[in-house]
Amino acid sequence: AVAASDAGYYLLAADSTGAVHGFSVRFDAGPLAPGVTDIPVATGATGPIAAVVTPDGPLAAIEYGRPNPGGTTLFPLDAQLAARGASQMAAAWYSIDSAIGDAPDGALAFLGVQDSGAVAAKRVSSAGADLGAAHLVIDASERAGIATITAARAGYLVTWSTNSPQINQVRAEIVDPQLAVITQPTTINTNAMFDGADPRAAYAAAADRFLIAWWFKTSSADELWVSLRDSQLVEQRAVRLSTTGLQPRVVAGHDDFLVVWKDGNTSSGLAAARVGFDGTVSPLPETTSG
Repeated sequence: AVAASDAGYYLLAADSTGAVHGFSVRFDAGPLAPGVTDIPVATGATGPIAAVVTPDGPLAAIEYGRPNPGGTTLFPLDAQLAARGASQMAAAWYSIDSAIGDAPDGALAFLGVQDSGAVAAKRVSSAGADLGAAHLVIDASERAGIATITAARAGYLVTWSTNSPQINQVRAEIVDPQLAVITQPTTINTNAMFDGADPRAAYAAAADRFLIAWWFKTSSADELWVSLRDSQLVEQRAVRLSTTGLQPRVVAGHDDFLVVWKDGNTSSGLAAARVGFDGTVSPLPETTSG
């Protein structure tokens, strides 16, 4: 997991034993400068890690024990990635790398798949404590795969992949700050013939626009697409970014979106493009260091 703040970046990574290591880099009026290096954060991780930066410090979500009994634990950390409070275990609550949404007002929403297959969300504090009951946001009948949550103007955007009632779909909905659904589930990749995988999204407040990215495998390519949507999830433009891309990640800037993905057609294994608020695409040149 990578989380950004005005001061720099935090990186949390699990090794093959399940130990979670923490690193940071700082913005020091120029090049990035090393911060903390290889700080032990947790042990026993068996799944993905998510993280956001709050005014009180980073909050990490680390999954344990799936498919055996377990769940996801929230770890409040300080700027040096040391514990700043007791960890909070959410039993039978399973998450991925984009499981915590941080709204502009500082409210946090924590998303998790339940044993029933439904997906729920709950509000949590910067220390990981529950701030209310969990709310169902994706019904079990959707058979949701990867589910993510990110901030939006009027709450949060939830995205997921599904195989029911229609196969191969990427879906999205908007929930309000109290986690009630206000924009009903919307199919992003209409008329899909291949599995929509790994959806990720970002919201740009400057333009009141969402960008949703996903990829799918055909018989001859790994196609990576993005869909630019307005505040009601009405599509403005859909663009194919790559025929050799997978596992996209999206962030929003002041002037455009940045999409980064794995790409088998580059020497680094990564590719990136900027997508304007009008849907204009500007591929970024590959850079290497020797």
